[in-house]
Amino acid sequence: MGSTEHAKPGEGKRIDYPPKGSAAYSDQKPKQMCGGIAGFPCPEGMKCVDDPSDNCDPTKGDADCAGMCVK
Repeated sequence: MGSTEHAKPGEGKRIDYPPKGSAAYSDQKPKQMCGGIAGFPCPEGMKCVDDPSDNCDPTKGDADCAGMCVK
C-alpha cells in the first residue's frame, strides 16, 4: 500500500514575485530569474545580479540565492 505520510508545511519551494506595478515590471515585462544553484542563464545581452527584493544575500553566506537579469 502507499505511504500514509503527508507533506509537511514548508517542504515545497516557495517563489514570491514582486507586486504588479512595481519597478520590476517596467515596460510590462516581469523580471527574469537567473542564477541560483541551478545556474539559470540570462538572455544574451543581459547579466545576472543579486535580487535585492529577497532576503537571500550571497555576500553573507546565503546559498542558492536567485538573481535577476538586467541590461
